[in-house]
Amino acid sequence: MMFTSPFPTITLSLRAIVLGALFLLLPQLSLAGISLTPSFVSVKMDSGKKRVSGKFEIANTGDTEERYRVKANHFVFHEDGSFSVMKPDANSLASWIKFNPKEFALAPNSKRTVRYTIIPRVKAEDGHYWGVMELESLVPVAHTQKLDETNLTINFAQSILVPMYAAVGELSYKGEIENVKLEKGDVDGQQVLKIAIANLSNGALFLSGKYKLTSKSGETVHEDKLSGGVILPEMKREYLTKLSPEIEPGQYAMHIEYFAPDLKEKLTKELTFNR
Repeated sequence: MMFTSPFPTITLSLRAIVLGALFLLLPQLSLAGISLTPSFVSVKMDSGKKRVSGKFEIANTGDTEERYRVKANHFVFHEDGSFSVMKPDANSLASWIKFNPKEFALAPNSKRTVRYTIIPRVKAEDGHYWGVMELESLVPVAHTQKLDETNLTINFAQSILVPMYAAVGELSYKGEIENVKLEKGDVDGQQVLKIAIANLSNGALFLSGKYKLTSKSGETVHEDKLSGGVILPEMKREYLTKLSPEIEPGQYAMHIEYFAPDLKEKLTKELTFNR
């Protein structure tokens, strides 16, 4: 028996989230039809400074008018590098952030400034607090597909999340490379470097990394960047980096190095392996 819906069209509203710079600390975010600067915010709030303020510049680079809503939200990273938007907790910055304007229309090839103010609601303990500026499109993108005798229409409402971090008071910064593994990828068999790093402090670590390969004779044969990003206070992250497929078979030594603006010493690890 074939089931036929009594409704000719079913509309579902889904929310497609596009990450701004939750992983990569880029100065500007550019997507199809929109440009946003900056793509992340990091501020310090000393005991004598009750509030900080700044602005986002949002440009409509498309050929149709767009409408947006701006609001604050909270998120958390997981150990595997994924993230979740979640309800505010003790580390949330969301309730401290005010935006002006909260809704606006943006004509084609025009710009708009959105100003923000971060105001602590209570006397905050020393530590790092974080949240996101969510730029939510109020113009959904519709996709219709025919299923049997029913038209299924899905409306995608796109949001852009821009992370915002506030360091309050005196913070410590300490990290540790806990584990390094070299494995073959599941899809193409290319070697994948897995590096687990722990943040042992109450300050967020904005990590960048690089590695250097030397041959058995001590000659440098390859250097490249490592996957990096933010590790929130007292949390762990595992970073995955594919090694260059152009390296000839042989025995190698690898020097791993991670660094962050607030770390006094680099995080390093040595690894030997056969390719």
